[in-house]
Amino acid sequence: MLLHGGHGTGKTYLLNKILSTGWSKNVLRLVRDAKLSQPSIIVIDDLESLVSKEDALSSSMAKAIGEELDVLAQCLSGRSLPRVLVVATALNSSSIPMSLKKRGRFRTEISLPIPDVAARKAILKSLEPPIHPDTRDETLNKLGDRTHAYTAEDLVALLDAACELAEEKAEDSDAENEQGYYLAQEDIEQALLLVRPTAMHDITL
Repeated sequence: MLLHGGHGTGKTYLLNKILSTGWSKNVLRLVRDAKLSQPSIIVIDDLESLVSKEDALSSSMAKAIGEELDVLAQCLSGRSLPRVLVVATALNSSSIPMSLKKRGRFRTEISLPIPDVAARKAILKSLEPPIHPDTRDETLNKLGDRTHAYTAEDLVALLDAACELAEEKAEDSDAENEQGYYLAQEDIEQALLLVRPTAMHDITL
C-alpha cells in the first residue's frame, strides 16, 4: 500500500502504529532463516528508502538491520564466517547511515558507474539485437559511440523501442518472413529520438 498526503495528515503516526504490532520483526526472522539454510543470500533493494530519512522509523529500521548483521557476523564456526551473503542496493552510498558501514556490516562497497564507450559496446553486443550479421558489429560499435550517458537500462530500452518500430514496419508492409526481421538504421535513429539517457538527469549544465 502507498500512504500519501500533506504534512500533518498522519502518515508517520500510521507507520508507528504498524510498527507497534510487532510485525517489524520480519528482519530478525529473515536473518535467522538465512542462517538455518546456509548457504543463502539476503537481498535488500533500495536500502536508502528504509534508512536514509531523519525520522524515528528510519532510525529504528537502521538499528534493527545493523543488529541483525552483527548477530550474523558473530555466528562463527571456528574462524569462518557463516555462508550468508547480504547484498543491498542504494542510489547513493552517502545516504546510508555510517552505523551500517561499521565492521561486520556493509564494509564492502562496489560502485556501478555509468558505462563508458567500451562498456556500452559490450552491453549492446550482449543483448544480441536482430541486426543483419554482415553489419551487426559495425552498427553496434557506432551506436556505442553515440550513446554517451546511456545506462545499461537505457540501452535495453533503446533496442526495445527500435524493435517495436521494426515490427510495426514489417507488419504494415507484410515484409516479415519466417526468419523474422532485422533492425534498419532508420529504426535505430527513431529510437534514439524516443529514448533519452537517464544519466543526463543528474548532470547540471
